[in-house]
Amino acid sequence: MRITVSKDIRAQVTGPPMLGAWPGIGSVGVGAMNYLRRKLGGEAIAELDLKEMFTPDAVVVENGLTKSFSDLPTHVFYYVAEPELIIFESEAQVGGSEGMALLGCILDFAEELGVKRIY
Repeated sequence: MRITVSKDIRAQVTGPPMLGAWPGIGSVGVGAMNYLRRKLGGEAIAELDLKEMFTPDAVVVENGLTKSFSDLPTHVFYYVAEPELIIFESEAQVGGSEGMALLGCILDFAEELGVKRIY
C-alpha cells in the first residue's frame, strides 16, 4: 500500500480539516462527499494504491480472448482551496488488519498535510 502524490500542497495548506467517506448503507456518505467535492471544485492531489487488497470482479471477453478486467476501486484525496479542505473518497471498504493498515496510511498522510480535524 502506497500513496502516489500528484500535487504537493504541503507548503500552501494551513491546518485544513479532512472529510472522509466510504461506501456503506446506500452509499449516502460517498454520494454526499462526491457532491460536495464537485460543488467546491476539489482537485485530486493523491491516490492510495491498494491493488494487493482487491481482485477484479469481472473479465471482459471479446472474440474468445480476455480484453480487460473490471476497474479496481479507487481511493483518492482531494484538495479544496476555499474553504480549505481535504476530502478523502474511497469506493470500497477494507476490513481487518488490512483496514487498520489503511487507516494508519490515511492518518499519516493527513498529518503530513497538517490536518487538525478529521470527520
